[in-house]
Amino acid sequence: LEARHLILQMTGDGPQSEAAADRFASGLCRVMDVMRPATVLLSGGDTAAAVMNRLNCAELEVCGEAAPGLPWCKVPLYGKEVQLISKSGGFGHAGTLAELFGAASGRR
Repeated sequence: LEARHLILQMTGDGPQSEAAADRFASGLCRVMDVMRPATVLLSGGDTAAAVMNRLNCAELEVCGEAAPGLPWCKVPLYGKEVQLISKSGGFGHAGTLAELFGAASGRR
């Protein structure tokens, strides 16, 4: 089973956010292992750090911006390069995630 794009978002903040991000990343990585997405969009710094940690991903190649201030990178996963777009949780407007998904769909 291979999917082109995967978008999941965890919301919430507080003293337990790091632990919650780690649990979310654990589940997300299990889903990614099955789906093998071509693009992963991560929203929130705690989430992005936890996912990268769970994937044992020590390097990424910054390739540009999906939107001003929002980097898109290539990450070696599953024997291929996977696009990773990261967005700070509070950055952007209500349609930013949809716009990033549209940009990722057209990027190769």
